Amino acid sequence: MIWVVGKNGMLGSQVCQTLTEKKIPFVATGHEVDICDYSAIENFVLSFKTNNYLISHKSGKCNDGKITWIINCAGFTDVEKSESNEGFEEACKINEKGALNIARLSRSNNIKLIHISSDFVFDGKSLVAYTEKSEKNPQTKYGLSKSLGEDAVTFSCNQYYIIRTSWLYGYNKSNFVYKIFEGLKTQSKLFVVDDQIGCPTFAKDLSCVILEFIEKNENARELVGKHSAPSYGVYNFCNKGSTSRFDFACAIKKILLKTKKIDDNCELMSRKTSEDETKRPLNSVLDTRKIEMELGIKIPDWKKSLESFIKSKNF
Repeated sequence: MIWVVGKNGMLGSQVCQTLTEKKIPFVATGHEVDICDYSAIENFVLSFKTNNYLISHKSGKCNDGKITWIINCAGFTDVEKSESNEGFEEACKINEKGALNIARLSRSNNIKLIHISSDFVFDGKSLVAYTEKSEKNPQTKYGLSKSLGEDAVTFSCNQYYIIRTSWLYGYNKSNFVYKIFEGLKTQSKLFVVDDQIGCPTFAKDLSCVILEFIEKNENARELVGKHSAPSYGVYNFCNKGSTSRFDFACAIKKILLKTKKIDDNCELMSRKTSEDETKRPLNSVLDTRKIEMELGIKIPDWKKSLESFIKSKNF
């Protein structure tokens, strides 16, 4: 049984959708189970079979009622708000303390954990792509909260996959793609920074990779070799290729025009990141060779995934 934490978020809702499509039994929770309260999540794991959180599926797959995996998609993601004292406290409460509680629970109950992290753990100053071994040096309070969350998982759990991702978008409208979509519909000129470089990531692609970790781990037949489970630890995942925020916006506009979702009434204008803006990594390109090798996967190009997203009936 898989427990999805953070079912109402962009990634959490997509993971639930992907599990449903694959007819894999799971249980999903949001605010009704407070991950910042250890006793609450401990009681949930012990008693969830008798409450109303269980999602039923007509599936031939085994469901013995025991949680064996936790996918932690919960997170405080408001980068700007995190810079205030109150916002940082809230970010740490969810991103650090919540992660610590889940990691402790996982270890004490022999549950395997998949925890989602961020490119914000890096300083954005590298001239090359960041690998899993690159030194962390967050420049924002949000990034610090995510880095502390990683540390909590690393120090408190022994069966975990931490997946760092970047520029995530999906069918929750609070993301860059929808912001550009709305701006193109309502403004005559839309300014987008051109000095921030990164890798867009489609939430659906990430959800499939999360399940790939579970399937390969569960089906492992050897301790080493191609039939062994992926090694526990930290992984980077994003769609293939990198781009600037401005060129990302241009690609969004091109597909929206092609699909006739907007009229060509708004001009995209490039600008530089200003000194008074909340700091974001200028370079957040992630090296994905480790996850490709461990899982034996081919990661979709970001342009193809973006087009698939915008053309979807759910957009």
